[in-house]
Amino acid sequence: MDATVTDFFVYKGNKVKAEFFEIKSKDTMPNLPWKQVYAICNLSGEVPVVFYADGHFSLPGGTTELGESVSDTLCREIEEELNCRVISWTPLGYQKNTLDGVSDGYQLRVYAVLEKIGDFKADPAGSVIGYKLIGIDDLSRTIKWGKMSDHIQQLAKIHMGYNGNQ
Repeated sequence: MDATVTDFFVYKGNKVKAEFFEIKSKDTMPNLPWKQVYAICNLSGEVPVVFYADGHFSLPGGTTELGESVSDTLCREIEEELNCRVISWTPLGYQKNTLDGVSDGYQLRVYAVLEKIGDFKADPAGSVIGYKLIGIDDLSRTIKWGKMSDHIQQLAKIHMGYNGNQ
């Protein structure tokens, strides 16, 4: 299978090749060793992005713990980082990062509909210090992942029923 999007970035001084592969449904989701799960979320029509002490923004999500399913990881991370509950989710695709010709694992990207449980609480892992809600059109500019963020923004718009006039 060919990647839908391929891009390059520098992470901690290393050049990384990032390939994104679309997934059409849970039924066609490949059985891969998922390292991380990140979500483009819909919380009452807005998209939450988490932020860190150094000021950068990202999608909510994180590392799959031993014995966790994708759904378990997604639900745990969303509650830890946003204090929200996942109502439904669907896969958008996955990213494969390669450093110096060696795969760094697979990161699943999903679209998730959320409901708020309560106000933000401290992230148990301690890295996320809060989140903000943005419009879907601001997602790529906020997380700044180049072609990857542009592409997943477009996929999320489809799931949100975005018609360009909202």
